Amino acid sequence: MKSRIYPKSLCVILLLILLILTSCKPSNKNSEQEKKKNTPPKLPEVLLETEKQVLEIMQIIDSVPGIEKSIEEKNKAKQDIAEDTEAPLKIDEKDTTAKDKVNIQMLIINEATITPLLKKEEIESEFIKKIKVPNNTDEVWFEINKQIGEIHNKWNVLEPQLNEVNVTKLSIDQFEKTLDLLTINSNNKLIIENLFALNQLTNYLANYRSFFKAKTPHEVYTIKYQLRKSVLLSSINEYNLAKIAASKGAELGSGLRQRLNEKKANEVVQKFELSINDLNRQIDSKKFILIQINGGIAMKNCMLMISIFEGSVQ
Repeated sequence: MKSRIYPKSLCVILLLILLILTSCKPSNKNSEQEKKKNTPPKLPEVLLETEKQVLEIMQIIDSVPGIEKSIEEKNKAKQDIAEDTEAPLKIDEKDTTAKDKVNIQMLIINEATITPLLKKEEIESEFIKKIKVPNNTDEVWFEINKQIGEIHNKWNVLEPQLNEVNVTKLSIDQFEKTLDLLTINSNNKLIIENLFALNQLTNYLANYRSFFKAKTPHEVYTIKYQLRKSVLLSSINEYNLAKIAASKGAELGSGLRQRLNEKKANEVVQKFELSINDLNRQIDSKKFILIQINGGIAMKNCMLMISIFEGSVQ
């Protein structure tokens, strides 16, 4: 006798088959959640703000020797005015006249160590842009210390976001130790030590970029750090170490060659490699002004790389 399958039983069987097939197929929702989980988060705005302010503080500190020179020249001009003027002038009048004779911006550039590279990075401190010849550098160091305090505040915002993407505790501790050292050195009005410490902070920030989604590879920002380091080391006659820093920058640039060539930026690659060769040649010459110039050219080529990756240059 043949078995009969009733309509009700058939519906139940079909429903079971449908449920089995559905459970075997991954849902779009789960797939999207998995994709989101594996996608790095967007680069935090506070990281960009911290990086920019660190470089601006570098410019202010690097301006101190030029500001000190402007004070010397103002005082000399006041003395000359007092000797040359027949009618006695009030103190304020002598001070104003003397200030007018001093080009503080020119002196800042002439006495600078790292500013030529910072200018290629389009760093322009509003404080330095507006500064007039002061009576002393107390106001300048007050501004520096204030801005370093702001870096501490920004770090307090950035650190939890770094923990979320599993940045190592060692790296976070190193940033904090460098920031603490910078704060102490700044209160002691140290210049070259502060420039090295600030540059080291940019190295950590460049590394943190690798944990987030961004168009420009973090290596470009590490190259910028190495170029600044090379010039800073040259300024204290550490030429062998300066060449090592420049060579590390060159190695990182070589690692980016394929990605840049894919964007039809062969010329930028060539210009960067040639500029690093020229920088090394000038480090060998031990002529600091030439090292500054060629370091600036290499930095300009780094900025071109960023423009390529960000898509602002076709």
